[in-house]
This record gives sequence, C-alpha cells and structure tokens, in this order.
Amino acid sequence: LKKVRQALNYAVDFPMIAENVLNGHGSRLATIVNAPNADESIKAYPYNPKKAKQLLAEAGLKDTNGDGVLEYQGKPVAFKLDVPTSRYLKGKEICEAVAANLRAVGLKVEVNPLEWSVYLSRRSKKKFSPLYFHGFSSAFNAELDLGVLRPNLYANLTHWNNPAFIQGYNRLGQTFDAAERKKISYAMQRIIREDAPWVFLWNQYDFYGLSPRVKWFPRADERIYLPSIIMKAKK
Repeated sequence: LKKVRQALNYAVDFPMIAENVLNGHGSRLATIVNAPNADESIKAYPYNPKKAKQLLAEAGLKDTNGDGVLEYQGKPVAFKLDVPTSRYLKGKEICEAVAANLRAVGLKVEVNPLEWSVYLSRRSKKKFSPLYFHGFSSAFNAELDLGVLRPNLYANLTHWNNPAFIQGYNRLGQTFDAAERKKISYAMQRIIREDAPWVFLWNQYDFYGLSPRVKWFPRADERIYLPSIIMKAKK
C-alpha cells in the first residue's frame, strides 16, 4: 500500500543516521535522478514519526494489545531487512538504524546480514525479504537513473508497477527534444516521490587516499581505470 510505503519513509530519521553512522556526511535522497538532471523542487521525506504512525493506522495497522507493536488482521507486522555485508559503506550500520526507526513506529524489523554471494543468489532467484538494502550506480543520465525502477530490470525486485511511470518511461525513450525530455523526467520523478517505491536514503560518499606523488582524480561514476601491465616471466 502506498500509505505504508510513505510511512516507512517518514519513519526514517536520516539526519540522525548521517550524524551517528556517517560522520555527519550526506543528505537524504529526494529523487532517484542525480544532479544535474534532478528536479530540485522535489523535497526529501522529512523525519516525522507521528505522520508515519498516522499513515500506518489509516492503512489498517493497529496496536490492539497496547504494547506498541502494530498488527494487521490479528498478526504482528514483522519482517526482515536483507543487507549485504562488506558491499556498501556502513551498510549494516545504516540498516540497523533504519530498523530501530521502524520499530519505534510499531513494526517488528530484524536486520538480516548476508554475504555478497548469497545476496546475489537471492537476487537472481527473486527471494529477498520484504525489505532489502540495495544501491545503484549512475551514468548521470536521467533516463538511465529512472530505469532502475523499470519492471523488467533484473535488479529491481520491488514489484512496483505504476502505469503512469511506465508510460512516462516509454515516452522518454521515444523523445529527442531536450526540453520535452526534461519535462517528462520531472513528472516521473514526482510520481516516484509520491508513490514511494523505495525507502529513500542517500547518495553514497566515497573517500580516497593517495600519495602526493600520484596525479589522479576520482570520477563521479566511481570507476577507477588503471593501466594494464604485462610482465615477462623470468626463466
């Protein structure tokens, strides 16, 4: 339900996560399209646990026992949050903080760390838990950024199917006028923000250390190209 997805976003205290897990770095995602193609008028979900609880109640989740745990149709709302280990910067710590935020609004959430190989296997078999932590790189192209939510993408296991989004994506691929492409992209970004197929988090920051003797600058797409060297074996 859209209200539940929105509630999850309102429940996450990203400023707290940034301060306590990410050493004060980063701000919350407002849209899945990266600069300079993002619609800057779209605002990220603010931390609002009261609003989250209200939306969950409107969606039919109730604290029937008065213990702070929400139930749906008489059963506690409990699920796992899959996170790959040693893959994303502070991934497990971020998920632990998110899980704590969700528990604070009445949802029973357990963080489920998985080795990257196991995580990939589950992704290929489409057997993730109801929530999973995932990141996407960017080619800094609005159409490609938006494409991570297309239903036929192998890595998109959200099962989110929004007809207006799909129609917009198809139009975007058939449009060549820059102004019209921007208009379509902005409309799609607003659909995503409103329908909340993700719990939006952040753009990962990368930190590099290198010798002053090395002349190298990091790329925005995180790719690192090193020269190939062929060594001749000694006889």
